Amino acid sequence: MKLPILPFSKIIITVINISKIRKVIPFILSFTTILSFHLCLSAQGVVKINTGGKLVIIGNANFVMKNAGLNNNGTIVPGSGTFIFLGDVDTSIAKITGDSSTVLYNVTVNKSAFGVALQAPVSIKNILKVVAGQMHADSNLTLLSDATLTARVDTVNTGAAITGKVNVQRYFPARRAWRLISAPVSNSGSIFKTWQNSGVYAAGKGMLISGNAGGTGFDRTGISSLKTYNTATQRLDSVYNTSFPVSQGNTGNAANTGYFAFVRGDRSTNNFIVPNCNITTLTATGNLQTGNQTFTTSSISNAYTLIGNPYASPINFRLLSRNNLHNRIYVWDPALNIVGGYVLFDYNNITGTYTRSVSGSQQSIFMQSGQAFYVQTINNGPSSLTITENCKTDTTNNGAFKPSQPAGEDNEISLKVNLYLRNNNGSFTVADGICVEFNAAYQPGVTNEDARKMTNVNENLGLLVNNVMLAIERHPLINENDTLRLQLWRTTTRNYQLEFDALLLNSGAGEAFCTDHYLGTRTPLLLKGFTTLNFSINADSASASINRFTVEFKPNQTLPVHLVEVTAAAKGTKIAIKWEVEKEEALTKYIVEKSIEGIHFKAMAEIAVAHAGNTINSYTLMDYQPAEGYNFYRIKCIETNGKVLYSKVVKCAFATLKWMARVYPNPVKNNLLQLIFEGNCKGLYGLQIRNTEGMLVWSRTVNISNPGEITQFSLGKHLPKGHYHLTIEKENKEINTQNILIQ
Repeated sequence: MKLPILPFSKIIITVINISKIRKVIPFILSFTTILSFHLCLSAQGVVKINTGGKLVIIGNANFVMKNAGLNNNGTIVPGSGTFIFLGDVDTSIAKITGDSSTVLYNVTVNKSAFGVALQAPVSIKNILKVVAGQMHADSNLTLLSDATLTARVDTVNTGAAITGKVNVQRYFPARRAWRLISAPVSNSGSIFKTWQNSGVYAAGKGMLISGNAGGTGFDRTGISSLKTYNTATQRLDSVYNTSFPVSQGNTGNAANTGYFAFVRGDRSTNNFIVPNCNITTLTATGNLQTGNQTFTTSSISNAYTLIGNPYASPINFRLLSRNNLHNRIYVWDPALNIVGGYVLFDYNNITGTYTRSVSGSQQSIFMQSGQAFYVQTINNGPSSLTITENCKTDTTNNGAFKPSQPAGEDNEISLKVNLYLRNNNGSFTVADGICVEFNAAYQPGVTNEDARKMTNVNENLGLLVNNVMLAIERHPLINENDTLRLQLWRTTTRNYQLEFDALLLNSGAGEAFCTDHYLGTRTPLLLKGFTTLNFSINADSASASINRFTVEFKPNQTLPVHLVEVTAAAKGTKIAIKWEVEKEEALTKYIVEKSIEGIHFKAMAEIAVAHAGNTINSYTLMDYQPAEGYNFYRIKCIETNGKVLYSKVVKCAFATLKWMARVYPNPVKNNLLQLIFEGNCKGLYGLQIRNTEGMLVWSRTVNISNPGEITQFSLGKHLPKGHYHLTIEKENKEINTQNILIQ
């Protein structure tokens, strides 16, 4: 019997055989316009795809198997559809069998009785939901991971279960870097059989592990590339034997172990040669951990414990239950520096958000499947971390693995300092960073509000407070002669850049400077916006001094009641200094002073007071010889009694300052791209956004008139969330390229 082609379909089934019907019924359903549909097969039999047959699902389709099994000897193209198993029959009927390996996009098990048995290989690309009943994996289930998607196990309801062993994959992009990783399984195979792929080379699978001489199971002796964290000694210890289970257990009920691993790519021996690397996927086999997972953590104040995400799913750190643990988390960003670096997220009780120590990083508080992280104990005594099914989230990114930007982490009053490597090709690489938040409620010194620094493999930037190295400081409002002591170590002979991202207008700071104690220079810092400072480490050991840089503040002072406003603005080849004054009776003259570094001022001109009653008088002075870069001005007011009063300091960037443009905020939210142009930025610019494959997906031109100008563009809704490259090209062919994340 041949059925007619139905006009509204999104699925093609070329051959189906219901086992309880003796006659084979071939039919075709071909929808062309509907994006989703619901096909329910209820036969207490088997849906069979014969050899050569093909089941194609296009779009978000539900394929419901009610009291039925699937026998796949052909091909299934899953699209983004969902296979749903319902009913109350046992696994003698409700099962997946066949000679073909079955790949499904989503699978839901919602059985009122019994469950579903996998008696043939089944791979899931996106989501496995076990709402009710059981999924009997029997070592036939694989949770896939690739460059675009990593399968996850949704909340497993009470009474539901996943039994038998499962293969859990974790994809890694091509980058030689250290990573914090874990296998989210118990009763696991050995490190050698899982992550080393039983010592066998297969393209894109497994990794090479090097270890100290005398150890066993290594691909090469030398510097250890796999370490575990010793909570008692607070050190990373080298793994000496890869025949141990990849999940070695702990004193809590969660079995998985956190590792610090250097991933070069797959098991090609070429990856032992720097800078070779390629993509790889690690597979761990064992029982999926479901239900509450508790980790016993260090009982020593301020000590760290390395935790592996126990679930084959992302989790939200905000939802984890902590006992005697700080509400903070340390993660590793493999995109930082040469081989990665630590990023701290610390909860701010005042703002209700998590502060990120390295603002240039794009890591988040959402821990991915296969990711490990550190927590920190508050006081001496028992402490633990409990992760429940309710902590699971659908916020995925494939590269802690691929970075994602956390939301809600902007600070009202803060100074963020990022350290960049200045590469020979003119590009920059984020190396490390610190953050200082200011509020009158914060206490001086080091308290539990402040978060300590963890040391990176390469360059480190920290903040020294009372001999304690911090990554995040919660600082009272700025006082007179307040100083931040930056600490810089593990540098090499090369070029660097410090980037100061300031929002200090309400902090009490009137002026801010960064002092380079090696060169003896002071760089004025913007109180709102970005200031960059280029520097180099050379053969002189003093240039690598850990104490080379400090940030000093001068507090706001009450301006004279007579002075209304002072401004400085570029006018062609000149700078116009303007000020307005009222009630000048007590004044005799004004002296306009200038500085090119914001510290040492010299008199430019002397101007007599107008004395025009109670009216507001305006004055203008032209600087016909402005310096390249920033020019600083202030007004010195001389009273009749000889008393001297100073105005606030104003600055103006002269036209020869090199232009720059920044995306702020980054990640881009609500499909709105905002660019801030600074320096000598007047002119026409071409903007281009390309995806990670290099395809041009968006372009515009913009004409910029003034520094500090904020330009907004709507990206529309056609660009999916993810990572992109933004190129900004000025009409003189100068190019600025930066990475952006669209949320």
